Amino acid sequence: NTKKFSFLNSPMLPIGNVNPSQVVDSTFRYKDFLASTNELSYFYNVIVKNECGGPVDTSNFGRTIFLQVDADNEALTNTLVWNEYEGWDSTTAYYNIYRGINGGGLIKHAVVAPKEEGAMNIFVDDVYDDLFSIGDFCYFVEAVQGPITTDFGIDQFLDPAISRSNEVCVIQEPLFYVPNAFSPSSKIAENRV
Repeated sequence: NTKKFSFLNSPMLPIGNVNPSQVVDSTFRYKDFLASTNELSYFYNVIVKNECGGPVDTSNFGRTIFLQVDADNEALTNTLVWNEYEGWDSTTAYYNIYRGINGGGLIKHAVVAPKEEGAMNIFVDDVYDDLFSIGDFCYFVEAVQGPITTDFGIDQFLDPAISRSNEVCVIQEPLFYVPNAFSPSSKIAENRV
């Protein structure tokens, strides 16, 4: 039984079930098609039930990454803000920022260290020098899990988990300044144009 909630004070809502036949090599995937991932972050957990429907075990809570991007057309910057990923049994090692321009594929653009626990992560993408700075910019953020420590030390054989945010696109619109006044008899040359 898979459950989710969107705010800490809201109740867990059941969203679906996974049959044992769907579990392969102790793993399964579940897609929540009703989640509004471009509006907020969600917390999820899984409850394992026995054949009679009684709870046997409950997973940790995992929190999705919610990305927001603000385009500043005067400064030619895009400011990315996102919450930390929560739920691993270790830390987040770093965040990969992926960017695509004008419909091109999203490629890794930057690597950012996580902020202190509970703080929002911020990255300012200065697109001033970018040849294609006028147009659509799309982003997503990927959290990469830090080293996993067991009773025997750091596990060198486990691949780090990743969690990906929603994808957000913004438009950098060209600014065009037109003088609204001039003085043909001015002694300053720029004012006579």
